[in-house]
Amino acid sequence: LSFYSVHTPLMGRPDLVAKYKARAADIEGTEFAEEEQIFGSKERKVRVLQKHAVYAAMVEAMDEAIGTVLDALTRAGFDDNTLVLVTSDNGAHWLPSDIQEYGHRANGTLRGQKADIWEGGHRVPFNARWPGRIAAGSSSDETISLADLLATVADIVGATLPRDAGEDSYSLLPILHGEGTETPLREGTVHHSLSGMFAIRQGPWKLIEGRGSGGFSEPRS
Repeated sequence: LSFYSVHTPLMGRPDLVAKYKARAADIEGTEFAEEEQIFGSKERKVRVLQKHAVYAAMVEAMDEAIGTVLDALTRAGFDDNTLVLVTSDNGAHWLPSDIQEYGHRANGTLRGQKADIWEGGHRVPFNARWPGRIAAGSSSDETISLADLLATVADIVGATLPRDAGEDSYSLLPILHGEGTETPLREGTVHHSLSGMFAIRQGPWKLIEGRGSGGFSEPRS
């Protein structure tokens, strides 16, 4: 399934927006700081308290939709035999001005955002549920890529990929099953920015072939 939330334009379901507006009214504290920040030709105060009802509504709507899928699997009796993955194709498109206005860092402490070659553009959550196959609450520090889903699915169904298909795809089954590996799953991982800037990661090192973000963030080059 491809979820559009949470994404611009920010448009929440009316009942959920009303719910979070009511909840926001009960949150004590000053929503905006007194000092003004200037972004381009626009002046606006700095939001220091997160009370964005529309954003919260979009998050809940996505969570609810995922829950609907999981409930359907349970009712059909497929929940114990279905691998469910929840992830993102890139980091959030979240400008420095958004951080100032909403008091929220959509990409956490990572530098950059969607389209950038920096970590904020590529490091995303990867959640997996497969009862009986994946230990609940387990986690891994292994570097993986969405390109690995091809080899993983092939491994699950017992298919053999052609030699010229998914050359940079590695099966995640050992990681999902919690099996230890003597060497990293991926020897190296290639990254690519919106403008065509490349980077390669190996272990704790990341080489960026260029200057700037190569994407939306300044400086771009």
